[in-house]
Amino acid sequence: MAKQQVPTKIDPFLVARIEESTDEMHPRNAVIETALRRYFDLVDEARVQLRQKFTDNELRLVLDACNGMTGHPQLMWAEVYDAIQLHQTDIKWQVDGSIVVQKVRALSNLELYALEEAIQRFWAHTDLVEMDALDNAFA
Repeated sequence: MAKQQVPTKIDPFLVARIEESTDEMHPRNAVIETALRRYFDLVDEARVQLRQKFTDNELRLVLDACNGMTGHPQLMWAEVYDAIQLHQTDIKWQVDGSIVVQKVRALSNLELYALEEAIQRFWAHTDLVEMDALDNAFA
């Protein structure tokens, strides 16, 4: 498959990080492509592993609580906590809310990024049957 040109603007901090790895043997586009490939490989693996750390209903609570959340995945636990306190999502999904909050708080940054990706994938496919959307989000 031919490579596709994708014009984009990148934060100056990220440009500086890219330039640290750029030289004659590793042009900027190759560095960016490699970094993205590594990121997706890591996040894909972590996303699959998350399915083993949470029950389906615990994941449903997190998906419900974090619908529309953008950025700052390190604060995801607070979104879950607020949803439980304000909307009783733990009762809705029949789970122990304090355990779900503890599980989210215990996640590594990589796992939080993977969970953020899964949430985006889930809500991007509202056309799917709920269980299929859940499977797709964590596949």
